[in-house]
Amino acid sequence: MNTDRQAAFIAAALLLLMLLILLLYNSQFGFTASDSKADWGTFGDYFGGILNPVIGMLGFIGILRSLRMQQLQLNTMKRDKVADEVLEAVKDMDKRLNESLASSVGFVRTNSPIPRDTELFVSHMVAEALRGAKTTGDPQSYSDFITMCNETGSVVGVAVSEIRALLVQMADLVSHHPTQSMNEYSPVLFYYVNKAARLIPMMKDVGGIPETTVAFYKQERWTSHQAPTPG
Repeated sequence: MNTDRQAAFIAAALLLLMLLILLLYNSQFGFTASDSKADWGTFGDYFGGILNPVIGMLGFIGILRSLRMQQLQLNTMKRDKVADEVLEAVKDMDKRLNESLASSVGFVRTNSPIPRDTELFVSHMVAEALRGAKTTGDPQSYSDFITMCNETGSVVGVAVSEIRALLVQMADLVSHHPTQSMNEYSPVLFYYVNKAARLIPMMKDVGGIPETTVAFYKQERWTSHQAPTPG
């Protein structure tokens, strides 16, 4: 029931109560015009003695309700503030992920339509992992990429280690999002996490990513729906 309807209900209840008091008075004493101040004083005491405690109680309930609404508003503002902070952090992580995905892996020789060397990036390896390169047979470039990722001091390995760390941080951060308990997320936050979830197959092939992080990104909420594009 909204505030306007509640106010109308309370006003109607008070009018009915006043009418009931008048009817009870009339049934007991009747309404007879009187010039005596004492009679009017007695009637006023009767009428006010019943209504004043009721009105006072309603006023007290109204104060309690107002305090409750203020507390709910403060809690909502606090939750929204935390949610905004989480979203800003996730956006920053997404930017850093994009930078790592743009790291060069090397070159591959192609012969069509003319022979040339094509530069490969980590983002290309993500696509290979998504199509199931491990199970369908690794192309040489993907096998070399996995090997480089696990070589000490490898530039590619540094970029992939950054991706691994960012995925772990994002999963932990979003897990503490204020709406986590309600299984609800803003469309923009959903977009970024769904986007990050696409990196998991590659990271599983590389190795070293915690199973808890993999389990987070493999949840149905991230994998069964298309991520909305942020407006």
